[in-house]
Amino acid sequence: MIRQLIGHTATYTFANIVSRGTILVWLVVLPTFLSTAEYGVLGLIMTTAAMVNVLVPLEVTQGYARYYPTAPEQEKRGYAVTAWTFTLLTLSLAASIAWIFSPSLNRLLFGDGRYLTAFRTGIGFFELNTIFYFIQNQFRWDFRARDYTIVTLVFALVTLAASIGLAVSLPNSLVGVLVGLVLGAGTGLALGLSRLSSTLGIGIDAAKLNRMLRFSLAIVPGSVAILLSTYASRFILNDLLSLTDVGLFTWASQLATIPALLLLGVQSALTPLVMKHHPHPQTKAVIARSFEAVVAVELLLCLGLGMFTPEFIRLLGYSRYAGAGPLVMLLAPAYLMLQLYVFAPGFAIGERTELQLFVSVVGAISAIALNFVFVGAWGLTGAAVAMLASSATFIGSWFFFSNRIYPVPIRWLKVGALVGVVIACALVASMTAGMSPRLAIAAKAVLLSAFAAAACALGFVHRGQLRLLLESRRAGGAVT
Repeated sequence: MIRQLIGHTATYTFANIVSRGTILVWLVVLPTFLSTAEYGVLGLIMTTAAMVNVLVPLEVTQGYARYYPTAPEQEKRGYAVTAWTFTLLTLSLAASIAWIFSPSLNRLLFGDGRYLTAFRTGIGFFELNTIFYFIQNQFRWDFRARDYTIVTLVFALVTLAASIGLAVSLPNSLVGVLVGLVLGAGTGLALGLSRLSSTLGIGIDAAKLNRMLRFSLAIVPGSVAILLSTYASRFILNDLLSLTDVGLFTWASQLATIPALLLLGVQSALTPLVMKHHPHPQTKAVIARSFEAVVAVELLLCLGLGMFTPEFIRLLGYSRYAGAGPLVMLLAPAYLMLQLYVFAPGFAIGERTELQLFVSVVGAISAIALNFVFVGAWGLTGAAVAMLASSATFIGSWFFFSNRIYPVPIRWLKVGALVGVVIACALVASMTAGMSPRLAIAAKAVLLSAFAAAACALGFVHRGQLRLLLESRRAGGAVT
């Protein structure tokens, strides 16, 4: 398992870094063409797309992911065809309804009829984006990392080129960006389908659909709760403040998610392997040591990104986005925590969806309540504080209950010590605001080096253990 995990993680990470690299390019380029309010509209559309991905197909892909990897070979295509057909039917129905009621839905979401064309373009993106994610996941469950990489890269490059090109050339830059998103998702989808012609088809096996939905329907409220934990700030900012504030928060959030995006490769590789190998005794140790190493690297990235965001904004010359700078130090670890649940697979392994729902709802309630309290008191900064606090509540509850089902031996005292080092470095970095740019950059570089040294001293990189695991596999050990 460890060799597959490392190999697949490298492949998936490369694909996702290039794919999500479009976000970094967007951060640099799009503010040239979009006002902060238009960036807020784009952020709300992207948020709605994430919710459509969960709500409309009723999370059938979660049930599919649970039963497909372990199904007998002769039954696998039945699961694939059923999940695929159900996804297409539900999305087509939802898109038709959204188009009919688009004027009302547009006003509900944005409060401004000027964005109706953008919303209608977004409907196409909602549908194609969700279908494309299904294709991506199919390659994961079939362990076809190469095809996953090719399709993901094509999707990313077409999206990037089309969205920026059309933003430049069309009178309405926001609509141009959205059309580019549609073209990117459509191109990736077409390419993926051409490589899955023997796997996917049209048809529904009622028994298999019933089995998948019994598993997934219980997850839907929890998934919605996770989305609310992630995106509640944007909707509440739009309600209490303005689309301009949503735009600033969205820009800061996209920058802050860059460290967490690097986890997508780990997630893509780890989940299928854990589902397959979780009975093996060494799997828990692999998960724990992987978690610790990932946390150390990710916290280093979060710290560096948070400290140098003000310099990044000055370099770009986007003074109107300066208000987004202080948010990144809080948002980067918040988004990281929301992705760490993959290292606590107890709910999926034990099929304890009711506990997963409980944890997710707790996180959502805390996110909504804290946002209303803190945004009202502190504005944009309050939204970032609420995001950090609710993310900590969510991931802490997730690990607590998951580990009761499938205990993963993480060394929490050392993780807590490393978090303490991050907090100390962040507080010291905040004192550099009055320094000259050169002196501030030098001080921040020293702080990053100090954190890296602390991570090494605490023993977060275990090369020796990984070597033993590899030797165990070569000798025919349990971890294969």
